Amino acid sequence: MAGPSVLPSFYRSQQKIAAFSFLKYFLLRKKAPSEEGKYGAMLQKRNSGEKARVPNLSSSVVQIFRLIRRLADYTVTPMALMDVLADWERTL
Repeated sequence: MAGPSVLPSFYRSQQKIAAFSFLKYFLLRKKAPSEEGKYGAMLQKRNSGEKARVPNLSSSVVQIFRLIRRLADYTVTPMALMDVLADWERTL
């Protein structure tokens, strides 16, 4: 079974948080040869290295793209990701 992988440069958004801190948002993909793909997200603060990784959120890549776009629009940090996802899952 293959582990989650970051899709290189396929979807990445950076938002400026403060004078010296940037966030990066990544789409994660997990796919075993006999399974349907599962997608998740990873957030990383570029300067501090702080990151949060949430694999296997959905089998819909479109749904995860929309989630990542919203995370980037509202500059969600790795520390706040789990709280935001708890709210997001209630809306599904």
